[in-house]
Amino acid sequence: YSKVISHLSISKVHATKWGVSDSTAVKLFHELYSEKIQIKND
Repeated sequence: YSKVISHLSISKVHATKWGVSDSTAVKLFHELYSEKIQIKND
């Protein structure tokens, strides 16, 4: 029973790590994309 709980907590940590990295990548992508649009408009 304790093994199942520890396994679930580990998977939760991995999920949050991936979620954070995904949101960071999305932020960078949006920043680069908006910069490209601004350059095209100039």
